[in-house]
Amino acid sequence: MSAIIQQPDPINFSGNLKKFIVSSTADVSFLLRRDGITLLNENYQSDSDNLVTIDVKGVIDRLLEIVIPADSATVTEQPTGMADFTAVIDTLAPVTFRVIKGGVDELQTTGSVWLEAHWLTWQPQEKPILQQMPEWLGIYPLCAGEVMVCVYFADGSSRNGVYASLTPGKLYSVNTNWGKIAGWVLSNLEEGLPQPIAWDVFYQVNGTRMTPVQRYQLRNAGAEEHVFVWANTLGGIDSVSFTGTEEEDQKLNHKNAVYFDESIGEYDIEKAREVRQSTGYLTTEEGLWLKDFFYSGKKYVVRQDGSLRQIAVVSSKILSASSDDQYDFEFTYRPGTDSKLLNLDRTSSELPAPEGLDDFF
Repeated sequence: MSAIIQQPDPINFSGNLKKFIVSSTADVSFLLRRDGITLLNENYQSDSDNLVTIDVKGVIDRLLEIVIPADSATVTEQPTGMADFTAVIDTLAPVTFRVIKGGVDELQTTGSVWLEAHWLTWQPQEKPILQQMPEWLGIYPLCAGEVMVCVYFADGSSRNGVYASLTPGKLYSVNTNWGKIAGWVLSNLEEGLPQPIAWDVFYQVNGTRMTPVQRYQLRNAGAEEHVFVWANTLGGIDSVSFTGTEEEDQKLNHKNAVYFDESIGEYDIEKAREVRQSTGYLTTEEGLWLKDFFYSGKKYVVRQDGSLRQIAVVSSKILSASSDDQYDFEFTYRPGTDSKLLNLDRTSSELPAPEGLDDFF
């Protein structure tokens, strides 16, 4: 007769998913299903203590994915970032549990308790940002409530209101960039208000604030601004603008062949395009948070037109640390795809008459 000693909680992070531990004196059959589809069908032998340990964390984590939303949406559901699973062990009652992409190091409580009181980000709670930067806050609400926003203006005044209402039991990405917040102020608050300079965001249930306050404040752009977006380790989406230098190393390795007539020709070009990016100096808090960027397996660089291009980091290191605990990181990345083709801007308008014609002869 089998007995389950340990099993996943009803709501779990994929990175903190508990193992199944089963007590049995005989072989144990194990089925894992999602949406009626069998993912695993295995038999396990018990050890010398008559225990079977089954770890499905890696299998489930690979099935979940966070998608970068459209910038036009205020709230985007992330259905692929979470899923319900059913485990059937021998003839015991099925075990149903929900898993959300991500995890917390040394989590001391259940996933549901943590999720109830947090946004899905480790970014600093007071975050200076650029006016055109993409920003999202991830959240998995356990109770129906409202995303509240308090905006601040240059004259010191402020206004607040309901930014969005959320349904419990869903994984969301909430758009909190300046453009979306400014549009909400124009459409939902009183007329004649100026454009916001800073804004606070928090989630409340029945008038009680459940999450920490996340504050954004506009900053002026520097000489170097390189914006990156990534799916973070909590099942949310983060963004940052690095103020360090960028250097592109576009190596071309030409493959040659000597033909029968002793002529030489190129038959292929290996194009290993790499970009070295310095983060610029970071505070201690920013340095700790940006480890999340390097841990993420899904990173994007934001191009000049605002579109995203997936990248793969190939190396990273700490360049230096200043006396006041500021750190400078450097990393090298490659574009996720490289077609060896070009796509350059062209204009369809009429060209002006050429100049300097009398200087040639």
